[in-house]
Amino acid sequence: MNHNSTFKQRSTIPDIADEKFQEYAVKNDNILYCKRYGFDERTSGMNISTWMAIPKELRASPDFFIISKDRIPCFVEVKGCTNILRLKLDDLDVYNEWNGKIIKDIKLYFYIYSVAYNTGISISLNNLLDNCFNLKHTMGRYEDNGKEYYKIKFMDLII
Repeated sequence: MNHNSTFKQRSTIPDIADEKFQEYAVKNDNILYCKRYGFDERTSGMNISTWMAIPKELRASPDFFIISKDRIPCFVEVKGCTNILRLKLDDLDVYNEWNGKIIKDIKLYFYIYSVAYNTGISISLNNLLDNCFNLKHTMGRYEDNGKEYYKIKFMDLII
């Protein structure tokens, strides 16, 4: 599956990035607690029209809530890619709200897993945004919904 697959097609397969994050969280000594937080539309059985009826702020809620070894709570948004991460512009507005505004001082991090490189990275929303703006990534547009996105090379995220 890839970014051109339909919602229905994507909902029939496991989310590899999600699975890899959960493995990462279990093995990471810096994570004391990890709990699924947001929607997992793949296992919900809902169709695209029902999914789109959910307010955007809830649809884009982070995937996980963690507490670090230092007792710092954080949200984690999990993204998967091959060698290019596609980050929707309109999701960035919601991610900014989840980054210390919706719940004061709880920051948003991303775990991005590349199947091409068989590895994942953890990056703060702020560092991800800096990467988007500083490297001036090219833009793309999804054919099915017309939404614009940043095309970010996975290797550009390795800081």
